[in-house]
Amino acid sequence: MPSYKAPVEDFLFLFHELLQIDKRSDVPGFGDLTPDMTSAILEGGAKFCE
Repeated sequence: MPSYKAPVEDFLFLFHELLQIDKRSDVPGFGDLTPDMTSAILEGGAKFCE
């Protein structure tokens, strides 16, 4: 039976390296999106999906 592995590392790369959401603190709510916060959110979602 195949198992699903959520692409958490890929999304972290997209958010922090490509989109640089850390530098978008002028957008409401984006000031709280630190790498630790986004990692915790994505890992929680990954556990639910897997």
